[in-house]
Amino acid sequence: MLVYTFLKLLGTIFMPPTLIVLGFVMAWICAIRRSWRSTIIALGATTLAFYLLAIEPIAGVLAWSLERAYQQPVAVTEHRDAAVIVVLGSGAGKAEGYRPIAELGDASWRRLWRAFTLHRELGGTVPILYVGGSGNPFDPVSQEAALAQSYAIAMGVPKEQFWIETESRNTYENAVAVQRILRERHIAAPVFLVTSAWHLRRAVAVFDRLGMQAVPVAADFRGGEWHFDFLRFFPSVEALETSVADIREWVGIAAYRVLRRI
Repeated sequence: MLVYTFLKLLGTIFMPPTLIVLGFVMAWICAIRRSWRSTIIALGATTLAFYLLAIEPIAGVLAWSLERAYQQPVAVTEHRDAAVIVVLGSGAGKAEGYRPIAELGDASWRRLWRAFTLHRELGGTVPILYVGGSGNPFDPVSQEAALAQSYAIAMGVPKEQFWIETESRNTYENAVAVQRILRERHIAAPVFLVTSAWHLRRAVAVFDRLGMQAVPVAADFRGGEWHFDFLRFFPSVEALETSVADIREWVGIAAYRVLRRI
């Protein structure tokens, strides 16, 4: 638990928003000390980094770097032997504060919908396994998997065809949980692995590392648009969010390599 919390905090500290704030703080410190050259360098570098991360061309390139291998839809007919549709959770909002109802997050909902459409394509015979607990070390209770199950049942998936796992907290633990469940249910066939396109690179590598054959099924694309116009060079919240999230994913891939999880 301590290692998990430490890595979570470490990852947050070294993300662009925190580093940008530190850059501006450094600029203020240099200005207070009347070190004008250092002030200009710190302020210029920080402003340039913020601008580049907040424009769509840079965000698009970062998204493409992760999603390029999964731009073609999976050929379902070529993988009729897959026994389970595995969906990796990505978070949900609880019914608290000003939110009157619990809701799946955007990425979670898109992953679930892709799994549902795949389930329908396969004639409703392949069960869905939704895995994922809380990724917040300070709030270990998660309603996400149960909420996803309620959505699926409302869409017509029988409850016995929708399995859930609620304890795993990250991609590696997701894969370990899937491996355990497959062994318990004596399932050895390949599985469809549904997650965001930008997350598939790491997810597939983890499943491979654990000896599970996973057929990647992409959902929730961040990139895809390549046309350019003048407005795309104006900073936007959406572009900044995409850039930061994709950098976080590359950091996650690097960390998993160091930890020998992929």
